[in-house]
Amino acid sequence: MSNWMAAIWAFLTNEANEKALALIGGFLLGLWTVVWGIITYIWPPKSAEAKAAETERQNERPDHGPVHKRKAPVTGFWSWTTIKGPAFKIWVIGMAVALGAYFGWRTYLDQPTITANFKVCRGEYENLCPPHDVFIGCSDPNVWATNECLKFFAVQLSVRDGNRCGYTVVNYTCSKKLPR
Repeated sequence: MSNWMAAIWAFLTNEANEKALALIGGFLLGLWTVVWGIITYIWPPKSAEAKAAETERQNERPDHGPVHKRKAPVTGFWSWTTIKGPAFKIWVIGMAVALGAYFGWRTYLDQPTITANFKVCRGEYENLCPPHDVFIGCSDPNVWATNECLKFFAVQLSVRDGNRCGYTVVNYTCSKKLPR
């Protein structure tokens, strides 16, 4: 996973960002409702009878140039004809998908977690590292923690020069999801 994807994943799974994500999701649901309401107001759906009558009228009259179509009367957003129409069904599907995504995400975030401590060594050769739990080579230890933990707290234990990237030991207190 690239660094920017890891950063986005860390932001999305960080419980401190939960309120901001809920606000963004609520805004998007509201925007979906307003835009769909405007679309159905400007181009109201026609019933099957109205479509059949319009087709019949067009077939009966001779062609005298361009026809100026009148808009169908707006019957109101909550009228029975609008609720039965396809526009309302598409709006409901959009709302259901958004709410399903929200509750699925909440289920993921609400899984029980465990807290574990890891001593992560960064260095060129593992046998030259002080005692550690995880060896990551010359990689960035924060990238490892972002990929392995939901939340983490780092304390640098030791640093010394040597070989290509030196040797650093960092203690990570890491929150992880319990395996299922």
